[in-house]
Amino acid sequence: WDERLRTPDPDASWPDNRTVSFGIYSRDKNRQVVYDPGHSPESKYPAVMVPVWQIAPIKTNEKAVMFNLHSEANRRRALDHMIEHKVPALTAILQLVQDGKDTRPSSILFFPVFDTFPNSNEEDGEEDEEGTPTERRSVVGSVSIVFSWDTLLNKILPDYIKGMVCVLQSSTGQTFSYSISGDDVTLLGEGDRHDASYDGYGHHVQAR
Repeated sequence: WDERLRTPDPDASWPDNRTVSFGIYSRDKNRQVVYDPGHSPESKYPAVMVPVWQIAPIKTNEKAVMFNLHSEANRRRALDHMIEHKVPALTAILQLVQDGKDTRPSSILFFPVFDTFPNSNEEDGEEDEEGTPTERRSVVGSVSIVFSWDTLLNKILPDYIKGMVCVLQSSTGQTFSYSISGDDVTLLGEGDRHDASYDGYGHHVQAR
């Protein structure tokens, strides 16, 4: 890490005193907007920044523009996985910037963008220590699909089915419960809130 690239602390001259990441922001532990330092020491790729450059629809999503996705733990974990393994990666359950303080469990699917297109005439990349072929191309960006789980659960059941409880669990231990009646989806809150007396009718689906 080059000390010459360290971003000065905010002062009277901010944002004019910044050396990197002009216009890109993140949020502190209190979810207050702060300028982004351009460095994530918790990551395997500390110098990587992933600001939201373009988003559609822009209406209601204005707050997300220029937010550094790599600054937040759940997003960073998925992005690092995508960069390292060069495959699409799904985040854990998170709160979207554009949803403000309203609790609305959501996730982001990151799809890697490479520096070159694959060429079927080229030989495969080298193999790693376990003999698995490695990808020669480098990840230079991502295309993301942002969705809220209530939208995904909407209209998955016929109208005559009422009161089904869906418990959403992430690999990081997050749990949220929904009540689904036809196309009506209601967030019950955090935690597993299903009636244990119906456990015999439960069905588990794992997202891959």
